[in-house]
Amino acid sequence: MLDEVSIEQTLLRVGPPPNYLWLAPSNLDLADIWRRVAGRVGLESLLKTALTPLLARFKYIIMDCPPSLDLTTINCLVAASEVIVPVDMSIFSVRGMIKLQATMQEVRKVNPDLPPPKILACRTEHTTVSVSIEAGLRERLGNNIFSVAIPKTKDVQASQFSKQPLPLHSPRSKATQAYQSVIEEIRRG
Repeated sequence: MLDEVSIEQTLLRVGPPPNYLWLAPSNLDLADIWRRVAGRVGLESLLKTALTPLLARFKYIIMDCPPSLDLTTINCLVAASEVIVPVDMSIFSVRGMIKLQATMQEVRKVNPDLPPPKILACRTEHTTVSVSIEAGLRERLGNNIFSVAIPKTKDVQASQFSKQPLPLHSPRSKATQAYQSVIEEIRRG
């Protein structure tokens, strides 16, 4: 986004063949980028401009945003054609989702094709609170929530700790199976 190097030069191939995953990794320097680009015209479109050369090469480009509504997230929303929002089954996550929807309404001034977010219920449990929050989301959002929810399991944290993707670390995990169902739901449209 600083025009110091092309995004293609940052790509790393990871995962087992034949379906490689390509990553454009970042680090803590990303947090400093907004200070370095302050005053530039089109600040909210820097990421979209940087990603443009990759659009012909990849069918999907997935951007993992921080859980904040800063310029990084706004840049992702300006560049996005779809939005998936993972929501933990806690009242604070639901409140954050409501703030995100308001931010998305503002971003539509720059990206008028930005659709409503598709919500992914995460870290679901068989507790009264978790079940109530998920039921409330499903009632309120209808078709804008995935039919599958991601259960809370120790496998997710273990895969993060081992620095392996969940499907490689715990291929039979309930969370792995749920994520696979989400992928199938996305493929079906």
